[in-house]
Amino acid sequence: MDFLDGASENSWVRLVPKYLATVIGGASGEPPNEYIAQAGLHDPNVGQSDRIGFVRILYIAQLLKYDGFELAGRSLVRQLSADHKLRLCGAVVEDDSPLLAGHLSEYVVPVRDMTSFDVVYMEGGWNHSDGHPIRVPFDSVKNFVFQGGQLIVADAGRYYLEDHGSAVDEAQEFLGAYFPSREEGVRYLYDIGAEDSKGSQRFRPELMRIGDRFETIWTGIDSILTLGSIAIAPREEILGSGHSSTAVMISDQFVDRNFPSPWASIKTYGGGHVVLIAASVSADFLVDRNPDNARWISNILDAVLDRSRETAKWLKPGPGSGSALDPVNVLQEDESQQHERKSSFLTPVDSQRADVNRKVLQESVGKSIAALANTDGGQLVIGQADDGEVLGLAEDFRCLGKLQSRDGFTQRLADYVGKFMSPNWEYIGINLDWVEQDGKDVAVVNIPRCALPVYLDTQSASEVIFVRRGTRTERLQGRALGEWLSGPRFLAK
Repeated sequence: MDFLDGASENSWVRLVPKYLATVIGGASGEPPNEYIAQAGLHDPNVGQSDRIGFVRILYIAQLLKYDGFELAGRSLVRQLSADHKLRLCGAVVEDDSPLLAGHLSEYVVPVRDMTSFDVVYMEGGWNHSDGHPIRVPFDSVKNFVFQGGQLIVADAGRYYLEDHGSAVDEAQEFLGAYFPSREEGVRYLYDIGAEDSKGSQRFRPELMRIGDRFETIWTGIDSILTLGSIAIAPREEILGSGHSSTAVMISDQFVDRNFPSPWASIKTYGGGHVVLIAASVSADFLVDRNPDNARWISNILDAVLDRSRETAKWLKPGPGSGSALDPVNVLQEDESQQHERKSSFLTPVDSQRADVNRKVLQESVGKSIAALANTDGGQLVIGQADDGEVLGLAEDFRCLGKLQSRDGFTQRLADYVGKFMSPNWEYIGINLDWVEQDGKDVAVVNIPRCALPVYLDTQSASEVIFVRRGTRTERLQGRALGEWLSGPRFLAK
């Protein structure tokens, strides 16, 4: 048996004869090689906390086919496997998928195995549009990232969007960026020497506008060679962009935007991150001509994992975080300026109450979280009535689709906060404890006092401020709002 360069016989990645796949050239346009990189089973003796010096990568190839999969980035796989443990597959499927028992079983990975990896790398863009196989179940990958996993969606450029743009549109909130237009290519306007052959573009980091938190991903990188780069509007931080001599091309016409057009972004989601690269960077002909592409991807892996480890530390409750109470004893506490109760979040406890507006329920929880963060911090207990009766969250769990669990509930709550509240879940430092009483799950949301004003978008108004006054949650408006914002708490910032 032959093995990849830099990989040992115990590595997850090995070379096997290419006897099934018939179209493996992928985006490289090269003839199929005698061998393709193919996954072995992951090492069951390696746990999430045992990762020292390497990253465990689940690499999803460009396309799952009836006879195997199409892999565009053989060179990228080889380079990443030299430093990390990597498993290659064509798709992630539900645990009960018939593919796990069929002739494609060695080419797919069940959802349950995702927790064995630190990073999921999606070559060839995000999921495909209707009528095409799903590459990874949406709810499952959201849960993976929320629990501290990292997702890199690469090659989501012009050629991917031509066929699957609607799939990106549906997931743009999670991916952390949207596409103002699927035709806005980031192209060089003046220095034609920076434009490579075959229509590719070479971007240099010293000319980019990059977010401060992730500047390290460009350490030792001279340039990135891309194809089909598309301008995006990041919701959080820019990882790669054009510069003063680039513009966007729409319908074969240059449009100078007077600012660098981003084509790569990163978003924090729970304990993990979502990286979106709206350009082809994985294909062999790009990596072979510019090995910095692979080094850049490796730098991203290290940076997001380091950031998640830091986040995990400061999200743990500590002195003054509003989490000093024992989670079990918290059910005995009376409501106060730092303690609030809600019966449910997603649906009425009484499933027969069809007259109750679910958006009103969710907004009520959002108001309490924002108010506690704007005042002294504290706990919001969800699953307990105002009179102290423990109700549990069974009805809410039933609204969670396939993730009817504590993790699913936490993820849904964080999704709500991320969509309607600013700053976000991670900046505020929100975390959840769980209490079980008489077989009923109760969520204890620990909310620190936030250093910045926390705004909530409600059904009737945007960027509303709520505070706690005794046992009440109140909206600040007019003069009271102005006095609060101009007070010493924020002037000191």
